[in-house]
Amino acid sequence: MKSDKKIVIFDLDGTILDTIADLAAAVNYALSLYNNPQRTVDEVKSFIGNGSLMLIRRALQNGGDDEFCKEVRTHFRAEYERRMLDQTAPYEGIPEALETISKRYMVAIVSNKPDKATKLLSREM
Repeated sequence: MKSDKKIVIFDLDGTILDTIADLAAAVNYALSLYNNPQRTVDEVKSFIGNGSLMLIRRALQNGGDDEFCKEVRTHFRAEYERRMLDQTAPYEGIPEALETISKRYMVAIVSNKPDKATKLLSREM
């Protein structure tokens, strides 16, 4: 069945949800396991882009090879999964805007987060 309804696609992090505090907390947890200095929320925000492996590489004091960064990322991901709903919230006006838009258009959310996390955050927010 063909639908004439158009679709509007939103990015999850930094567009509809403010996720940075939980991301920063998980990054700092992983860094602490390897005696790396803690990063501010603003620093973590500046490290975002190009996926979680690059986030970890940028956050580490002296970078690291792929295997080490993957090891640290494993701890980051596990911690983020535990705490991703602690401080994350929609930006002001977003729930109402999505409700209004969804009356006229199909709405989709995209993210480079793992699918499980994207679905959970989308449902909870």
